[in-house]
Amino acid sequence: MKAALIADGVVQNVIVWDETCEAPEGFSVVVLEDNVSVSIGWVQRGDVFVDPNPAPTVTGDLPLPTVSDLRAQIDAIAAQLAALEAQ
Repeated sequence: MKAALIADGVVQNVIVWDETCEAPEGFSVVVLEDNVSVSIGWVQRGDVFVDPNPAPTVTGDLPLPTVSDLRAQIDAIAAQLAALEAQ
């Protein structure tokens, strides 16, 4: 099993846990199901853990690069490779 060590409502660590373990002083423990994803720094809100810094959501379609954009990238990479080979 795994468990979250909580202090002041914030996950301080995620550890391996069994029925013989005891929480360190100043920490509360929430035993987690295997399918629950929690990381250090997440905030406990009742029975739910929330990532305070979620990844930004991309909305809409991203524009596809043009052929000239891709050729410019290839040229830049080729120049970097040539510089490395010259060393």
